Amino acid sequence: MKATTNMKKAALMMLLLTTGATFTALAQTFTPPIGAPADLDVGAKPAAGNTVPEGATVLFYNPATGGPTFIISPSLKDDNDIEFETFRWSRVRTDGSTYGEIDIPATTNHGRYVIGPGGNEEALAPGYHVFRLLGFVGEGTSECLSAEWQDYVVYVLPPLSVSAGLATGSSTIREYCEAEVPQDADAVILSNELAFKTASVGGETGTYKPVNDDFPSPETADFTYNYQWYSILLNSDGTPGTRTAITGATNANYQVNLAPGQDGYNGHGTYIFEVEVQYAAKDAGTRDYVRYVGRAQGTAGEDLEITITPQPGRPTITIENHVD
Repeated sequence: MKATTNMKKAALMMLLLTTGATFTALAQTFTPPIGAPADLDVGAKPAAGNTVPEGATVLFYNPATGGPTFIISPSLKDDNDIEFETFRWSRVRTDGSTYGEIDIPATTNHGRYVIGPGGNEEALAPGYHVFRLLGFVGEGTSECLSAEWQDYVVYVLPPLSVSAGLATGSSTIREYCEAEVPQDADAVILSNELAFKTASVGGETGTYKPVNDDFPSPETADFTYNYQWYSILLNSDGTPGTRTAITGATNANYQVNLAPGQDGYNGHGTYIFEVEVQYAAKDAGTRDYVRYVGRAQGTAGEDLEITITPQPGRPTITIENHVD
């Protein structure tokens, strides 16, 4: 069976091929820290002699649309040019058993499985989804099932919520001179915490954390992330000004070090801070909805403000009221 498929609205097509007529258990585990599609592989390994890429197609979840949509397409012939007449699509559990079988004739949209409005499924929820494809020729007593199947692993990344504030052990200094950035025991350190975003479903509040008994579910700590901290200089009326990326502030924690000559420092005044978090397993591209942002908060839930005072220049001396 050919190890190629076409898929719309998705990238990184990773196919996992297994052979045989009995169930084959899947790997049943991901590999933390998860920073690439291969780390989300839960597919059964191919039989000896087969060279099939391992990994998972990684997709984002957009709460505004209810999840990703796409089409997975079967090859219409096998390697010996035998044309398939019917395709059986199903879902796969970690023990290799299947459920949700649906037979689609090759004459119906070329046997494609459609995930989207009006398709075989409306959309995919966060978490693992493994699809299995079998092909048939003939019918009745002449029906022949393909000797091999193909598994397709998809992982939908759950939306995140980001909270930020003073890190444990940080000083509580809220004002400093631009020429004397707080250091050592006086250092102001910001940190962030991640959680799967909450959702309202059927009037009940839950989270977008995958709940699927078929597969293990990674926690937020199992993933790796890309971070960027931003400074925002407040306007004279106290409203937020332009958000500016801070040079080098690309870790989970940020030690406040705004000073003249640094990107992120836009002059003396009062600043607030934000951190933007992205999954490392897939590039966000132009998708703003998967750039998760948290604003640093104080202990009372207010925006954490740090005021930077200007370093004055040299004073001058004049002489007055002199008598000689």
